[in-house]
Amino acid sequence: MLEKILSSDLPLFEQEQRLWKKITEIEDLIKRTNSSDKKEKYEKEILVLREKIKFLQQNNPAKLRHELNTLKEALKENEDQNKSFGIQNKLLKAIINKYLHEQSFGLEDLKKLILPNDLSVLSIKQEILPENYNYEDDYLQAVQNLYAYLRKNYTLTDLGLATKYWLSPRDIIEAGAGDAFDLSVLVCSILIALGGNETKVYAVELSDFSRHSFVLTRYKKRMLIIDLVYSKSYNDYLGYEKDVWQEYSPKGLTIRTKKYSFNDVSFDYLE
Repeated sequence: MLEKILSSDLPLFEQEQRLWKKITEIEDLIKRTNSSDKKEKYEKEILVLREKIKFLQQNNPAKLRHELNTLKEALKENEDQNKSFGIQNKLLKAIINKYLHEQSFGLEDLKKLILPNDLSVLSIKQEILPENYNYEDDYLQAVQNLYAYLRKNYTLTDLGLATKYWLSPRDIIEAGAGDAFDLSVLVCSILIALGGNETKVYAVELSDFSRHSFVLTRYKKRMLIIDLVYSKSYNDYLGYEKDVWQEYSPKGLTIRTKKYSFNDVSFDYLE
């Protein structure tokens, strides 16, 4: 249905107009039906459409370039006082190089960011592999090694951009930095390269209405949430699925809504 509404060739404002029009049409259908099942189905469709509108509003290349230029000047002015200037500037350059031209990027395209066979991803895989690595026996040890490696060699930083950008694992590796979403993309790519095919990036809305991203992987009937922002150890949230979801509380908050998840082969709306 959504593919018929949207075309990545359309200007962003026209894509957004089509989505709002479709929402209005579905709201009319809700008013005319007496079926609770149909109402529930239509309401879920509206949630998906609203998420797409929010994505379009955050993913405006022209607006992003303006923000990047403004930030670039601000960083330059404060270079002497800003100890993190080098890290932020490397990340900024990676984003600028990615967005020199207009890009149209849909939510379902996020799976294109997960690249387990990229040479830069495979180089990190080799760095963290336990000796004589075997997935069945050594996967969690490899996850632990990866967690420690990223903590040591990568910097979590948020440039505070209102407009969202999307970087590949190679971009993130070259910058040596990224926000929660960036590093989740990198972790997911590496874990799949390690054989963890049941690994996905999750995007959620927390109880304070802020957005957050983390990686979820499954191994031998257990589930592990890897949160490089709020976890103190790689296995803070390791256990059976029901228990992990109950225990997971980034910065003392709960998950209000699971928005979507994705890896290199699938994208799923979760609302």
